[in-house]
Amino acid sequence: MKKINLIIAILVLICNLSIAQWNEQDYINSFNNPTCGTSEVSSSGMPVFPVDNDTLRVLVVYAKYPDDTWEPVAPGQATFYWPGNLGNQKPYWADQIIKPNTNNIGNSNITAYYRDASLGKFFVVGDVYPSLYIFNDSSKYYKPSNGKHIGWAVGELINSIKTDVDWLLYDKFAPNDPVNKRHPDGQIDCIMVIFRFLMGTEPS
Repeated sequence: MKKINLIIAILVLICNLSIAQWNEQDYINSFNNPTCGTSEVSSSGMPVFPVDNDTLRVLVVYAKYPDDTWEPVAPGQATFYWPGNLGNQKPYWADQIIKPNTNNIGNSNITAYYRDASLGKFFVVGDVYPSLYIFNDSSKYYKPSNGKHIGWAVGELINSIKTDVDWLLYDKFAPNDPVNKRHPDGQIDCIMVIFRFLMGTEPS
């Protein structure tokens, strides 16, 4: 289960699910917030999801750049659980990362993490996209040095899979509504994109 714990730790940094809309600085600020799924009040003044006795459904998509075949010299390092020789296949543990509902949650997955962190008040469930998404261009195309960044890659991914997804499943809340946040607002609540490597495409 170490691999699941590692992925969950990475995802907690990438996607703070108490915050619905944020920029790069807000990512940094959110790391210093010890509250996890226990308050509907945002310390940063940003929109938040309802988290008191509720459930958020997310879409999880695994993605990889076509030139990402890197392997460490020594085994048991960064790519041990997602080796480059898998090619265009998801790792075997991919579908275990999140539960589709709150039945038989178990441990060592995203759903269990938020259940425990919120003391049973907030649940994150979801669906894993069936296939691994391979980007159209090499990682160099999406790098900030070329005037782009990871957001370009994610935008491409969403446009490519949009006809295969029932997006209504992932629009439950209205975080910008100051009165009632528990209704769809026409915007997707949360998508998790798990990269094998960012390959230098993250904003500098």
